[in-house]
Amino acid sequence: MPRSSLTPAPALVPTSRGAYDAAATRAKLAEAERRELEVARLRGVLVDRERVERAVDRLASRFREAWQAWPAQIGPDLAARLGVDEGAVLRELERAVGRHLRELAGERLDLEA
Repeated sequence: MPRSSLTPAPALVPTSRGAYDAAATRAKLAEAERRELEVARLRGVLVDRERVERAVDRLASRFREAWQAWPAQIGPDLAARLGVDEGAVLRELERAVGRHLRELAGERLDLEA
Protein backbone atom coordinates (compact mmCIF):
# COMPACT_ATOMS: atom_id res chain seq x y z
CA MET A 1 0.00 0.00 0.00
CA PRO A 2 1.47 3.38 -0.93
CA ARG A 3 2.46 5.64 1.97
CA SER A 4 0.16 8.47 0.86
CA SER A 5 -2.92 6.31 1.35
CA LEU A 6 -2.11 5.52 5.01
CA THR A 7 -3.93 7.60 7.60
CA PRO A 8 -3.00 7.91 11.25
CA ALA A 9 -5.22 6.25 13.83
CA PRO A 10 -8.08 8.58 14.75
CA ALA A 11 -7.13 8.68 18.44
CA LEU A 12 -3.74 10.11 17.53
CA VAL A 13 -5.06 12.93 15.36
CA PRO A 14 -6.18 16.01 17.29
CA THR A 15 -9.69 17.01 16.31
CA SER A 16 -8.79 20.68 16.41
CA ARG A 17 -5.96 23.07 17.17
CA GLY A 18 -7.61 23.71 20.54
CA ALA A 19 -7.45 20.04 21.48
CA TYR A 20 -3.78 19.93 20.52
CA ASP A 21 -3.03 23.07 22.55
CA ALA A 22 -4.91 21.68 25.56
CA ALA A 23 -2.93 18.44 25.39
CA ALA A 24 0.36 20.32 25.06
CA THR A 25 -0.56 22.51 28.04
CA ARG A 26 -1.38 19.46 30.17
CA ALA A 27 1.94 17.88 29.22
CA LYS A 28 3.85 21.06 30.13
CA LEU A 29 2.02 21.38 33.44
CA ALA A 30 2.71 17.74 34.29
CA GLU A 31 6.42 18.20 33.52
CA ALA A 32 6.56 21.37 35.63
CA GLU A 33 4.90 19.56 38.55
CA ARG A 34 7.34 16.66 38.22
CA ARG A 35 10.27 19.09 38.36
CA GLU A 36 8.80 20.88 41.41
CA LEU A 37 8.42 17.57 43.20
CA GLU A 38 12.01 16.65 42.39
CA VAL A 39 13.27 19.99 43.75
CA ALA A 40 11.19 19.47 46.92
CA ARG A 41 12.68 15.97 47.30
CA LEU A 42 16.22 17.30 46.86
CA ARG A 43 15.58 20.01 49.49
CA GLY A 44 14.34 17.40 51.94
CA VAL A 45 10.83 18.84 52.02
CA LEU A 46 9.36 15.80 50.28
CA VAL A 47 10.20 12.35 51.62
CA ASP A 48 9.53 8.85 50.38
CA ARG A 49 6.35 7.47 51.94
CA GLU A 50 7.63 3.88 52.13
CA ARG A 51 10.77 5.08 53.91
CA VAL A 52 8.68 6.96 56.47
CA GLU A 53 6.41 3.96 57.01
CA ARG A 54 9.43 1.68 57.59
CA ALA A 55 10.92 4.18 60.08
CA VAL A 56 7.61 4.42 61.96
CA ASP A 57 7.36 0.62 62.07
CA ARG A 58 10.89 0.36 63.51
CA LEU A 59 10.11 3.02 66.12
CA ALA A 60 6.85 1.32 67.10
CA SER A 61 8.70 -1.99 67.49
CA ARG A 62 11.28 -0.38 69.77
CA PHE A 63 8.50 1.17 71.88
CA ARG A 64 6.71 -2.18 72.12
CA GLU A 65 9.90 -3.97 73.18
CA ALA A 66 10.64 -1.28 75.79
CA TRP A 67 7.12 -1.57 77.23
CA GLN A 68 7.33 -5.35 77.31
CA ALA A 69 10.59 -5.10 79.30
CA TRP A 70 9.21 -2.47 81.72
CA PRO A 71 7.42 -4.81 84.18
CA ALA A 72 10.65 -6.71 84.85
CA GLN A 73 12.49 -3.43 85.40
CA ILE A 74 10.03 -1.86 87.82
CA GLY A 75 8.28 -4.91 89.29
CA PRO A 76 10.82 -5.97 91.91
CA ASP A 77 11.24 -2.45 93.32
CA LEU A 78 7.49 -1.84 93.30
CA ALA A 79 6.83 -5.12 95.10
CA ALA A 80 9.46 -4.31 97.73
CA ARG A 81 8.02 -0.82 98.34
CA LEU A 82 4.50 -2.20 98.64
CA GLY A 83 5.58 -5.22 100.66
CA VAL A 84 3.83 -7.67 98.34
CA ASP A 85 4.81 -10.77 96.38
CA GLU A 86 7.16 -9.89 93.51
CA GLY A 87 5.76 -12.63 91.25
CA ALA A 88 2.22 -11.34 91.66
CA VAL A 89 3.29 -7.78 90.85
CA LEU A 90 5.18 -8.91 87.75
CA ARG A 91 2.21 -10.96 86.51
CA GLU A 92 -0.19 -8.04 86.98
CA LEU A 93 2.15 -5.55 85.33
CA GLU A 94 2.75 -7.88 82.38
CA ARG A 95 -0.99 -8.47 82.02
CA ALA A 96 -1.78 -4.74 82.12
CA VAL A 97 1.02 -3.80 79.71
CA GLY A 98 0.01 -6.62 77.33
CA ARG A 99 -3.61 -5.48 77.33
CA HIS A 100 -2.61 -1.89 76.68
CA LEU A 101 -0.26 -2.88 73.84
CA ARG A 102 -3.05 -4.91 72.22
CA GLU A 103 -5.30 -1.84 72.40
CA LEU A 104 -2.61 0.34 70.86
CA ALA A 105 -1.99 -2.23 68.10
CA GLY A 106 -5.33 -1.19 66.59
CA GLU A 107 -4.12 2.37 66.08
CA ARG A 108 -3.03 3.34 62.57
CA LEU A 109 -0.86 6.20 61.40
CA ASP A 110 -2.75 8.43 58.98
CA LEU A 111 -0.17 9.92 56.63
CA GLU A 112 -2.94 11.68 54.71
CA ALA A 113 -3.89 13.98 57.61
